Amino acid sequence: MVTIYRLTEQYPQAQFLIGHSGAYPKAMEDAIRIVTSRDNAYLDLAISYAYEGNVEWFVREAGAKKVVFGTDMPFFDPRPTFGRIAMADISDDEKRTFWDSISTGC
Repeated sequence: MVTIYRLTEQYPQAQFLIGHSGAYPKAMEDAIRIVTSRDNAYLDLAISYAYEGNVEWFVREAGAKKVVFGTDMPFFDPRPTFGRIAMADISDDEKRTFWDSISTGC
């Protein structure tokens, strides 16, 4: 994560997606710290270790606009990620941010 943090600073015009939001819980905490301190860094929902509350945690800490929809498709079925968003304890506006990003590709 240190490398990603440095790269976001070195290349402020580039956009960085932290794949799997760091993958493991400790790395996810580090990833959240990066995206909340850098305008050009984002988390994604293609999380290998999906725990109940991941979506809510990411949105609460980083904001819905800093979390990007992702599924690891074609390796994994995308439906569980849709379900995690649909059933997440976040506002309808925050959910709409995800649905809008899927339909517009950004």
